[in-house]
Amino acid sequence: QGSPRKLPLLRTKLLVSLLVPLVALLTVDTFLSYWTSLRFAERAYDRSLLEIAREVALYSGAKGGSLTFDVPESVRKVLLSDPSDHLYFEVATADERLVAGEPLPASPYAGARKSAGEVFYDGRAHGEAVRIVELPLAGDRDKGRPPGVVRVAETENKLNELAREILRRAVGELARQR
Repeated sequence: QGSPRKLPLLRTKLLVSLLVPLVALLTVDTFLSYWTSLRFAERAYDRSLLEIAREVALYSGAKGGSLTFDVPESVRKVLLSDPSDHLYFEVATADERLVAGEPLPASPYAGARKSAGEVFYDGRAHGEAVRIVELPLAGDRDKGRPPGVVRVAETENKLNELAREILRRAVGELARQR
């Protein structure tokens, strides 16, 4: 009489003891997959952001020993417009005096700019989360251009959408394999 009642209880215990670790494992796997896809998306996103910063740097020059920035309005509209994200830029002197654009947060890795090339980091502009690239401008004695820095920031709408798309495809592929 007592054993039929214990069988469903045993099944329930087995189901729970297997289901809880399985759900935990799937949760951890989903988090790691999202983190990995976000890193891949960030690398691709950083490359395109760096290209914009290099283009902005091409329009820097010198006049009277001072750093200048001169870009035709038509080029500025093409270079710094995006239908799904906001783009911001800054051209500044080595001592952080604004030459063009609008002030953006400086790199939290202050020494890295001097020893390496571009630096990527996250920040905020106009209250929005942005990805920023900081590109040093070397001084050019022949042209009389002092050293400076170019910063380009972009909101993260495309970045997050790309990460979600990578995750959707990875999860979809896993589901098809099972």
